[in-house]
Amino acid sequence: MSQPMIVGICRFSYLGLGDWQEFRSDKTISESRLDTVAAELYTEERMRARFLSFEHICLPSILAQDDPNFTFLIVSSPRMPAHWRERLEALCNPHDRLQVLWTEVPRLGEALEGNLMAFHEQSEGNLWQFRLDDDDAIDVDFAPRLRRSMRRLEGFKDCAISTARGISVALCNDMPKYYLEYRMPFLGAGLTVKLSSPKRSIFSFGHFAIAKRLTNFLDHESVGALVMKWDSDSRELNLEKLPPPFRKLTPRGFNQHIRRSFPFLRGFDFDQLRPAPQDRSAAPAGISGNTC
Repeated sequence: MSQPMIVGICRFSYLGLGDWQEFRSDKTISESRLDTVAAELYTEERMRARFLSFEHICLPSILAQDDPNFTFLIVSSPRMPAHWRERLEALCNPHDRLQVLWTEVPRLGEALEGNLMAFHEQSEGNLWQFRLDDDDAIDVDFAPRLRRSMRRLEGFKDCAISTARGISVALCNDMPKYYLEYRMPFLGAGLTVKLSSPKRSIFSFGHFAIAKRLTNFLDHESVGALVMKWDSDSRELNLEKLPPPFRKLTPRGFNQHIRRSFPFLRGFDFDQLRPAPQDRSAAPAGISGNTC
């Protein structure tokens, strides 16, 4: 069997059924509904925020991986305004490991089938998929650590690998910036699976459901991901009463993690991600304007 192939999948302003708040209670798809979502998804203020996080947080973490058999697939919609499509292509085209899938297919599993089958054939069935949002980062040692963990799961057809530790930056409305760390396995950022079905993607499962449905290996030592909590995040986080997996970090403690695990983020000013007041007031709830 060939060396395992690692493929990351990022939904970058993908227009279709997903875990947007808009679709959580009603999973029906119609052209009129997609038109409504697209009008909110592709506002200039939202796209500025998503590109800022993608360029400065997500993409550097992918390009920092020193692994020859590592691919990152960015899934988006051709309905994205042309100037933003051109910008995404300009960011990705110079790098062989980055691929962009423009698709009108509104169901993510169906949209990914062709690419996944090609990756499955290329890897001779030894394909590992991970997920990463456009505002999150994996640590610099993600790929070599993942390959070490894979060896622990040799022989299993359907299995998963997760790190239990990570850090966050919380930028919520006009509140001060908070640095956080968490201990919670099976968060989405960097979660990795191997699936026996050539067509099936990691998004076939809710990320927490993977812990119950697949044989898995948990890494409790590595700080494996940086997850943004900000006005463009769709999950609320009460900074005055943090849930048990989270605790506050001092700036010094946060910077130690950056130096060790995310050196490509040294010197980055996370306050750049704060929206301008006019953008914040215009941002659509559930897609880019939620408070933390």
